[in-house]
Amino acid sequence: MDLAKAIIEFLGIQDVVIEDIKRFKKDRRVEVKIRQIRDECFCTKCGLQFGGVKEWVLKEIKAPPLGIYQNVTLKFWQLRGFCDDCKCTGIARVDWIHPRFESMTCGFAEIAGRLMEEITCEAVARILKTDSKLMWNLDQHRMNVMLQFLKLPDNLDISYLAADEVHYRTEEVKNRVGLFAKRHTPLFVTNLVAPIAKNFARGIGEYCRSVSGIRVSIDNSNRSLYFPGF
Repeated sequence: MDLAKAIIEFLGIQDVVIEDIKRFKKDRRVEVKIRQIRDECFCTKCGLQFGGVKEWVLKEIKAPPLGIYQNVTLKFWQLRGFCDDCKCTGIARVDWIHPRFESMTCGFAEIAGRLMEEITCEAVARILKTDSKLMWNLDQHRMNVMLQFLKLPDNLDISYLAADEVHYRTEEVKNRVGLFAKRHTPLFVTNLVAPIAKNFARGIGEYCRSVSGIRVSIDNSNRSLYFPGF
């Protein structure tokens, strides 16, 4: 594998060739000029290869950090071609650009999303040299997607509550099995927050399991005082 192919793999992109790389060491910034491979350009409607090239469209896309360069920008030449089957022109299909946020790659969105699970959107924006409002929108989108796979207990009423999940400690795994077994285990605590009581209750763990444990630990008098109908 040559260096150009390795860089393409590190950035999480496919079906492109690198035409130029500009490095700005002082700013820890790099610009990678890439172009779609002509034979890998297909119509988004029918999936067939374009019969002709109408133009090349230049797009600027954020990519994940590359080594010491935290700010990576792709100058992407995307093909707009003519489809003989659909009898119309269109932009060639690209699978590695985020479908909702087209100014970033899927790899960049994944790294930013993982960071926002641990720190604030503002901090992630400073680290990745991007806009904090964009990071907030991405975080909200990720939560809405993950919410589809989350099912709370049917008898748990959370209409008056807010659960704040905090990563408070990381423990080293002492009995590791296998070369690629994880070395550390993150531990979470879930704070139950309410309008009247700032931090009403706390439970060890994450997801709906910790919320269910908090509910069991709350005695009946406190429930009726802070949360009518809980």
